[in-house]
Amino acid sequence: MIKANNEALEFEILGYKVNFRSDTANSLISPTEVVGYVQNEVTEIRKNAKHLSIGEAALLLALKMAQEKLLIEREYRENIIKLHQEVNDAKKVIDSFSI
Repeated sequence: MIKANNEALEFEILGYKVNFRSDTANSLISPTEVVGYVQNEVTEIRKNAKHLSIGEAALLLALKMAQEKLLIEREYRENIIKLHQEVNDAKKVIDSFSI
């Protein structure tokens, strides 16, 4: 982190200076945590594939993060559907005792 300006923090990420402001809806995760995660992940990618440029490593990271996000979203949807089914099943059992 380089400096703070009106809640926007300036970071150097992969050789680029960027201003990053925390999204108030996601305030549980700080900009510093996000930047640290990205830097660590790119470092790991480049450690395992030294021939990659920074841009190629960043692209691979973007693809990896997109895949993880989509997987989490799919699992979330499936868990919600499963939970609704279990609630409906439980309601049927309870209703059967109420007769």
